[in-house]
Amino acid sequence: MDFFKPQVKHFGLKMAVIIVAGIVGIFVEMLLTARLGLNGDTWESLGEIAGGLVILSLAIWWLRLPLLAKPQHIRLGILAVLTMLVVGCLDYGPLPTFSAHRLGRAVLFGLSAGIFEEVITRGLLLFLFYRHTPRHLSAFWWSGVMSALCFGAIHLTNLGSNQDLKQTLIQVLYATALGLGAAGIYLLTHNLGFTIFLHAFFDAFSYYFSPGGASAGSYIGDNWQDQFFLWVMVVVHVAVGIYLIWLVSREAKHPAVS
Repeated sequence: MDFFKPQVKHFGLKMAVIIVAGIVGIFVEMLLTARLGLNGDTWESLGEIAGGLVILSLAIWWLRLPLLAKPQHIRLGILAVLTMLVVGCLDYGPLPTFSAHRLGRAVLFGLSAGIFEEVITRGLLLFLFYRHTPRHLSAFWWSGVMSALCFGAIHLTNLGSNQDLKQTLIQVLYATALGLGAAGIYLLTHNLGFTIFLHAFFDAFSYYFSPGGASAGSYIGDNWQDQFFLWVMVVVHVAVGIYLIWLVSREAKHPAVS
């Protein structure tokens, strides 16, 4: 049986129901925590964590998706995660004055994005694309590239919060690159924990180091250093994704004999 294609009837319908359940979970949690007097960022983050955990649980139980399977290629997976993190965090300057409150909010923000967005893109969408790969195309390449494009496109929604178009398009670019690398990591390791950690750490780091918090975490300036590090990050993330997906594809064609 194909590891990435569990035999589940009515996959698309069940996936839609699970997403709706996750969205309901978000709003229920937000309504409950809003009464505690928490600021908007905090209860929105808690809502996303709750919704992500609902979707993750239902995806594993109802769709039987192997999102938290026994990790494979652990050393290479850790190396890929560390490589992407180091490159992604190069251009943030000196460490700001320590603030426990800010650190706590950064961790919460990182976890909310890491759990919710990874479960949707590297979880449900990746498996959906894998199941519906066009004939004569590799399911690994198709699901990896398409889930990465969807992950990048999701960030266009930031235009709704009055974010500058240029900065939004830059965010879409590096999110797509990060998405390809993360897709390769999941396809290699079989465990979403690697990409959740990658995504959560990167977003928490960005939040903590940015003067404007989450709203400024994706800002790229016009100086040559910012442009240089942006392209280094994009190239490295894409390279990691291409290498890992190629490795997985080759291993699927020529499985090791035990």
